Amino acid sequence: MGQFSHDDVAAMRMAFGCNADTALTIANASRHSFAPRGKRLWPEPGHNETVLLLAGRAHELAFGRNGGQVVVH
Repeated sequence: MGQFSHDDVAAMRMAFGCNADTALTIANASRHSFAPRGKRLWPEPGHNETVLLLAGRAHELAFGRNGGQVVVH
C-alpha cells in the first residue's frame, strides 16, 4: 500500500467521510512525515498544505488580531 498502512487509510476514510477508493486516492496524493514535539503543523510559510494527524496529539494555539493568545476548548 505504499507509505500508509491500512489503519492510516481507514483514518482518512473516517476523517473525510469517503469510500475506500477515494481514501486510496487521497493517500496516493499525500506524503507521510513525522513532526517533532513543538512543531508548528500549519501554516508553514510558503507551503500550501493541509495536515491530517494520524497518530499522536496536537494542541491548538491561536492568536487574536492584537497578538494575544486565544484559548481554544
